[in-house]
Order: sequence, then C-alpha cells, then structure tokens
Amino acid sequence: MKDKLNLSIPNILTLSNAFCGTMAILLLFSDINDRFTIAVILILLGGIFDLFDGKIARKLNMKSSLGEQLDSLSDLITFGVAPVALYANSGLINIGLPSYIVLSGYVLSGVYRLARHNVLKDEKGFKGCPITVSGVVLSLMFLVITNSRIYIEDYTFYVLNLFMLLAIFMVSRVKIKRFI
Repeated sequence: MKDKLNLSIPNILTLSNAFCGTMAILLLFSDINDRFTIAVILILLGGIFDLFDGKIARKLNMKSSLGEQLDSLSDLITFGVAPVALYANSGLINIGLPSYIVLSGYVLSGVYRLARHNVLKDEKGFKGCPITVSGVVLSLMFLVITNSRIYIEDYTFYVLNLFMLLAIFMVSRVKIKRFI
C-alpha cells in the first residue's frame, strides 16, 4: 500500500495544481469578495504544487508519460487560462477584439510551449520560458498593480504588452537551465 501511495504522490500534486487553477477560474465568475486576490493565491499555490510534483517524481524515479501529460494539462489550466481569466474579469484592461487576440495568443503560445517541451524532453533545462513562470509573473504583477499607490487610468497597454512579451518568451528558443 505504501508503494502505491509513493507512486501516486507526484500525480496527486499535479492534480492539486489543476484543482487550484480550476478553482481560480471558477471563483473569478462568482461574486465572492476578494475573488481576485483568492484567484491569485490559488495560481501561486498551483505553482508550488507544480514545483514539487516533478521534483518528487524525479526523486522517487516515478516519471511517466501519464504524469508528463497531466503536468502539461494542469499547467495550461493554472498558468495559461487562469491568468487570462483573472485579467479579463478584473476590469484592469479594456476588453475588446485586440485584448481577445492578445490573451488568446498568450494561451496558444503556452499550448505550443508545453507541447514542444513534451516532445523535446530536455532533462537539463527548458527551451523558452516555462508557462509556470509566465503565469506566476502575471499573477504577481496583478497584485502589484492592484495594491500599488500608483494610479494609471488604463492599464490595457501595459498589461497586453506584458502578455505579448511572455508569449514571445514562451515560444522562443532561449535555453533556460533547470533550477530545481
């Protein structure tokens, strides 16, 4: 029984990441007070689960094709779709066709980046910025914007440029060493 539990730990952590992302998205469509802050916390918590699922899988020598696919799908939810939903529902940016295109481009770049990572399977590092990093940056930036004393009437230009920059970094060929 203990061995089966050890085999399941990485996948449980990965699914916990997906749960955090899904809950963040669902909360954004509710009328709960502080839903934006809670969504950011859930995205960041998903990042912690994502950090440890792979690390534990490697330590237990439990890497699997199923685990890789679960990880990518979970990352897409938590660090691709959830940050887009966060900004789209927050009122920080003007929503219209240009915003939809940029936000969709970010998600599509994340999809491409995750698929490329699964195909290349480079154990030493990453090609392009990991979607986890992009999602965490967007979430932290949301906290900075919403808690800063600096007031800008329209954040659309700045936020959409950040999304575009992160999308470009995700699909770039820049090599990043694995730090964990």
